[in-house]
Amino acid sequence: MGITKEEFTGKASDQVEMAAALGGMCEIAGMKLPAPSAAVIALLDAIQSPYMQDESSEVEITRVDVARTLYIIGKRKDACLPIMRLMRRKEFCESLSDSVDETLKIGLQREIADAQAELDVAAVDYIGDFVFNDATASKDIGRYLMMCTGLSMIPTKETEKKNSDGILTT
Repeated sequence: MGITKEEFTGKASDQVEMAAALGGMCEIAGMKLPAPSAAVIALLDAIQSPYMQDESSEVEITRVDVARTLYIIGKRKDACLPIMRLMRRKEFCESLSDSVDETLKIGLQREIADAQAELDVAAVDYIGDFVFNDATASKDIGRYLMMCTGLSMIPTKETEKKNSDGILTT
């Protein structure tokens, strides 16, 4: 019971949402990780994670994809630098005109591959010897990311009255 002397009767997803908003921990395949944030979504989107793809597209998720995602979720601040390095190299390579020397392009592609490898090594090191089932981890990651993208407790213009006291949520 809270201040209103009424029990919170929200859905389980609302309770998870509140815990996440308060900086709680979540569990993915037995690994305790910080609650979701918009930064995690942005980092996953930046690396074109398969978890950020349209639901209608069938994408094969590999163990490295799972490792990268767990690393970004668990060590989001540490993950920023290698991801930024990778994005800058890709952006520079894409900005080059077709008339640029092929040797330069090959060198840049090598730098992109090195930056990707740096991220992957950090991700694999992060999960270390942690044993998990890929399918379970992937399903847990999907649920985790849904907490970021579908926060139902945030008021919207379509929201009706929240309770019978006449308090509007908009």
